[in-house]
Amino acid sequence: MPRLRRPMHGARAPSRTSSASFRSMPPSGEITIEHVTRRYLDHLSVERGLSSNTLSAYRRDLQRYAAWHAEKATASLNAVDSEEVSDFLASLREGVEPLATSSAARVLAAVRGLHRFAARDGVIEADVAAQVHPPRPSMR
Repeated sequence: MPRLRRPMHGARAPSRTSSASFRSMPPSGEITIEHVTRRYLDHLSVERGLSSNTLSAYRRDLQRYAAWHAEKATASLNAVDSEEVSDFLASLREGVEPLATSSAARVLAAVRGLHRFAARDGVIEADVAAQVHPPRPSMR
């Protein structure tokens, strides 16, 4: 009989959220980027137990993502495609105050996590951000 391995002290088993987290839809019936972001941050806090500093960084990064989409008049996560995620990443690196490669990669990690969460919960059909890769650090 195979021996079962116990998780390391403090480690959490990976869990999936149920689609119940999206039962409380916004009044318009359309699932906005902001709505999914709130649910995703709740998931990270409650189920994954991330620290308050990590949650603050994710919140800041995802607010930047939502604001960028608001400028483009994209309110729903369903309307986002991989090209838009790539354009957002490019805007981080080429904007008025361009981010360092490592900072842009961190923002992209938050965005990819948001899309993966929404796809797993059935909010969007496919995880379009999975096709977008973080920028590579320059060789010194």
